[in-house]
Amino acid sequence: MNMSSLDSEPIFFAAVDAAIDVIEEDFIPLSPLPEEAGDTGARRLILERFPYDIVAIELPEGAVVISVAHHSRKPGYWQGRIKP
Repeated sequence: MNMSSLDSEPIFFAAVDAAIDVIEEDFIPLSPLPEEAGDTGARRLILERFPYDIVAIELPEGAVVISVAHHSRKPGYWQGRIKP
């Protein structure tokens, strides 16, 4: 069975919501980002079933989600959102 993008949309948003809950509750450590993106200090949680990362910065008061980034579309576009 092949789902259309409209059929999978609620599943995608549920996966993003669940991933953000995991980040907020600090259930698992976030993974480092590859290559130059890893130099930003941002970390990621890879979504299951979808080619997306939830990119976040870990601060003393909690994690801040800065992007839901596709694995191959405009890689690193979110890096300008991080203050040096």
